[in-house]
Amino acid sequence: MTKKTHIIYSLISICALLAYGGFIVKNAMHEVDTVEETLPYEKEEELVEIEELEMETEPLIQVVSPQNNVPEVIAEHLPEEPVTEEASVEALTEFSPLFPTTGTVTKYFSLSHTYNPDTGDWRAHSGIDIEALPAEAVISVEDGVVTACYTDPLWGNVIEISHGEYTSIYKNLSTLIMVKEGDSVSRGEKISGAGSSSVTESGKTHLHFEIMHYSEYIDPLELLG
Repeated sequence: MTKKTHIIYSLISICALLAYGGFIVKNAMHEVDTVEETLPYEKEEELVEIEELEMETEPLIQVVSPQNNVPEVIAEHLPEEPVTEEASVEALTEFSPLFPTTGTVTKYFSLSHTYNPDTGDWRAHSGIDIEALPAEAVISVEDGVVTACYTDPLWGNVIEISHGEYTSIYKNLSTLIMVKEGDSVSRGEKISGAGSSSVTESGKTHLHFEIMHYSEYIDPLELLG
């Protein structure tokens, strides 16, 4: 191969390399342009998704609407209105217990403190006393469950029965206890007899009877049927 021919081949090789390099640079620039062209489109899609999300959540974050003080979406999750005093009185009259024993009321309900000669102190009378014959039947005033059955140092033999919102309490009972804690009892079922086991109320045989509405003592005579 002559020197002239060698030079020609060298020039052809150099030209081929330059052409290939230009091709690579052109493709790279094209890819950059493609990325720049797609970025705005992707950002536009993100903006559309954010706007749709705001439209979906708008009713939930609204606090006050012009038409109503509380939006319907929030109103569905608000707590119920508190029970009014009128509703409480109506609920109270729905409980109509039987008279717990046969006899005459000799001492009435009073939350005022009066002197008790048997104990030598001043105390309220949170129930009524019903004078009765010894072992006169004492009945459950309403369907319920016996929640306590015990002997108290002052009140003697005691039975407590839950009737839901109400609790009936029978004190100064005889030793004849016919139920135990956990028993279900029916309205009018005999549970014990009138006695004289209490040291706070000496005298004739009688039943000391109380009713509580939740944790508050109420006058049994307002309810007894």
